Amino acid sequence: MKFATRLLFLCLGSVLSITVPVYVFLYYTGIHTLEQQIEHRLQERVSYAVEGLDRMLFERIGDVQIMAKSQVVQNSSNTSEITQLLLDYRNYYRIYSSLSFFDSHRQRVADTAGFSLGQAATASPWVQDVFERGEVSLGRDVNVDPNFKSLQIFFAAPVKNQNHQIVGAVVARMPVENIYYAFSLLEENFDNGQQTRIDLVDRNGLLIYSNYNRATIGQLISFSEVANHNIVDSSHENFIHITAKEPGYLDFKGNEWTLIVHYPKQAALASIKHLRNQVIAIGMGLLILAMVAIFLITRNTIQPISALKIAALQLGQGNFQVEVPVVVSRDEIGELTTAFNQMVKQVKEAREELHEQEKFLRLVIDSLPELVFWKDTNSVYLGCNDKVTQINQLKHSTDIIGKTDFDLVWKEFAPDYIRDDSLVMSRDEPKIRIVEPIKQSEGMRWVETNKIPLRNAQGQVIGVLGTAIDITERKQAEELLKEYNQRLEEAVTVQTEELAAANEELQTQTEELWHHNHLLEQAKAIAEQAKRQADLANQAKSSFLANMSHELRTPLNGILGYTQILFRDKTLTPKQQEGIEIIHRSGEYLLTLINDILDLAKIEAGKIELSPVEFNLNQFIQGITELFQMRAQQKGIAFIYEALSHLPLGVQADEKRLRQVLINLLGNAVKFTSSGGVTLKIGHHEAKIRFQVEDTGAGIAPADIDKIFKPFQQVGEEKYKAEGTGLGLPITKKLVEMMGGELHVESTLGQGSIFWLALELLEVPNFVDAQQVPKSTIIGIEGGISYQILVVDDKWENRSVMNNLLTPLGFKIVEASHGQAGLEKAHEMGPDLIITDLVMPVMDGFEMVRQLRQIPKFENIPIIAASASVFEYHQQQSRMAGCNDFIAKPFRAEALFELLQKHLNLTWSHEQTFSQTTSEVDEFNEGITMSPSAKQAADLYDLIMIGDIAGILEQLDELEATETLLRPFTNQVRQLAKKFEEKQICELVERYL
Repeated sequence: MKFATRLLFLCLGSVLSITVPVYVFLYYTGIHTLEQQIEHRLQERVSYAVEGLDRMLFERIGDVQIMAKSQVVQNSSNTSEITQLLLDYRNYYRIYSSLSFFDSHRQRVADTAGFSLGQAATASPWVQDVFERGEVSLGRDVNVDPNFKSLQIFFAAPVKNQNHQIVGAVVARMPVENIYYAFSLLEENFDNGQQTRIDLVDRNGLLIYSNYNRATIGQLISFSEVANHNIVDSSHENFIHITAKEPGYLDFKGNEWTLIVHYPKQAALASIKHLRNQVIAIGMGLLILAMVAIFLITRNTIQPISALKIAALQLGQGNFQVEVPVVVSRDEIGELTTAFNQMVKQVKEAREELHEQEKFLRLVIDSLPELVFWKDTNSVYLGCNDKVTQINQLKHSTDIIGKTDFDLVWKEFAPDYIRDDSLVMSRDEPKIRIVEPIKQSEGMRWVETNKIPLRNAQGQVIGVLGTAIDITERKQAEELLKEYNQRLEEAVTVQTEELAAANEELQTQTEELWHHNHLLEQAKAIAEQAKRQADLANQAKSSFLANMSHELRTPLNGILGYTQILFRDKTLTPKQQEGIEIIHRSGEYLLTLINDILDLAKIEAGKIELSPVEFNLNQFIQGITELFQMRAQQKGIAFIYEALSHLPLGVQADEKRLRQVLINLLGNAVKFTSSGGVTLKIGHHEAKIRFQVEDTGAGIAPADIDKIFKPFQQVGEEKYKAEGTGLGLPITKKLVEMMGGELHVESTLGQGSIFWLALELLEVPNFVDAQQVPKSTIIGIEGGISYQILVVDDKWENRSVMNNLLTPLGFKIVEASHGQAGLEKAHEMGPDLIITDLVMPVMDGFEMVRQLRQIPKFENIPIIAASASVFEYHQQQSRMAGCNDFIAKPFRAEALFELLQKHLNLTWSHEQTFSQTTSEVDEFNEGITMSPSAKQAADLYDLIMIGDIAGILEQLDELEATETLLRPFTNQVRQLAKKFEEKQICELVERYL
């Protein structure tokens, strides 16, 4: 068979390779058509799902309308009946989170979940629909509910009376997740494990529902993002994108929501893919059969040509003994093999002749004494003589082929060598007598190099040819001569400079001495300037603290002064007395905070000191708990105190610092708790008393635990950061460590925090609380003597406190609003004693006292300085001006009475008091008209044993409401509970078990 015939079969194989792509193109065209049909069917399913969603919304709207038309809601004013009706609907329709009723004032008065009762409705779309337009809110209001902290759909209907006036609204909140049932048919699992992905978006771009990416629910997105599949998946080519808008149901027109479904192509086209795989398998089988046929046909054609190829490769590798077997045929391949064998014979003969010439040329080059080398246009070595080979320690001269100067012993000079090569080749002219270093095995040498362009037979530059001769000895001789001349010049220069240096040294020492004195003067001036600036800063800080303390203590003087005046009023009821005590205790707490601010400077300077005192631990805890029970009640959260074990009555510690620590911890707990409550637990733990504060607040992220103990660092939501300075916890931690304890914290973000510390508080045996010793009340002055007192103060509140406190005791009070008026009043009345403020307009207290002391009749009159400043230097200044004593505002009435007694030498008249003896207490106990039952006593006893004071007070309220005759018993238990006298309560209740 001729070669042309065999070539024909090869063409048939080429035709087959063209038909296969055509087959594939037609197949995928059919697939595209099927995909369009599947998308049409999927569109119908999505439209059906949207209709189901409309039906669901229609039913919810109908629910709220039915409830709004209920007679109970329209006519009943009893919130419990409305709540019960809503609970019945809620229990029957469990699709809702809660059902609420808002009255005509837009306040929530009933709610099945019990959230935010009494709270006014916020400015939401459903409020506008119901209260402003009188229409039904159709569920288009989708917001994150603050109570459930999740996305809710709001349905609301107005409640109208017979006159068609809006008297309220029924509001239903449904979680967005509940619309999942409308899309359940679209979320079937397929064999490949992929699922349908669904996004529901309202007309404003709010993502209402997503069955796979719940983190973005409730966020605003754009429809372009959905179209680009930013919300669905980055690999959107694997999904079929279906969009359907809400058509409405019956008279419900819809909320213009859009449903976007991304259906997995892999699941939709599973059967088509199976068919495709079968067709591909059949096509591959046919293709393999065709390839086998082509291979068998072309093998005989390719074999002679392959033999020629192998022979040509061997010839190129230097094997000149190769010979191709002659094909016994008369076609072109047979003639080609014969011609190839003749060519191989001629090349072999020419190569042997060239080899002889090359050996002679190599002998001549190696005999030269110079270094000879040649390179190509890239400065890559093509060859060299034996001199170059020996210097580089190469085995043979051919080893240098393919190397550059960077690969040889003189690689550090390679950039200069290559630059010279480039100049020779680019300029096409020689460069001779180049003196350059060269590195050899015995050390550094110098050579003189000549380089000329290397040309081919056509005269083109194909590289560079170079020779080099060693000139090291000549170079060394030149260097020696140069060095000798340089030394001679240096010797002359040194002798000349030595004389000049001696003269300059004396001048330099003189200048250095002057410069040193100048620097000392500059340093002294800088130090004095720094000292002045530091003094000014300290004065500014002291002035700020003094002004701040004065401004805060001045109103506190009025608050605490009038609480002390009201304490003396015997006409107040016990409840009023309790309220006055709370106001007084809150004022004392504020005064403590002011003192803490003043102590901040001491803490920063490390000068804070502890002042241990003996105090009643039960009363200490009572004051703390009553303060924070009130604050927790104002915020709508619970506050619980639990005594985990029996606590000592009297302890020795720094009461002020311990109160500061607990107030800071409890204050933070109440501030960061919006729902739930705060618990204070106190009990013995490893020979120490452990204080633990627990809350159900916002919690702290693990990364923020260390930050909360750093000054001015605040974590959490922005609304809490505005409520503090970030100093509370750092100061608390420092104080706890000073008291020998450690402050620990455990917190879970979103669930709450626990702070605890354990302190070694020394128990005081046989403790007697001085505050518990009954003190008689001062009611006047013995002997009926009356004294005139001049009160000088620019604040009317402070003068009023003095007037109302001292006038009932028999004093005559004269007031003056500044120092100048005080001088005039003193001349007019001749007072027995003067009480004056220090900082006042027109004339301050210091100047007034100084002028009074210069008048003979006022030299010995007692003068008491009453100031809101508590700095020691202010007290010293007042004494230097002529004041006899000093009292700080806000002052205690007892302290003022002691100063009056001291300076006027008077005797107080006291109210007659009687102490209650043990027998009288027993008589009081015996006077209980009705005893509690054994069960009632047992319930109280259980609460006492777990230390639940709040639970005891609630139980007592229930007993009083049901059994009025038990009131004497409950009053006594309540008094003991407020004082945390748990042991006495147990003894009292045990009588009735």
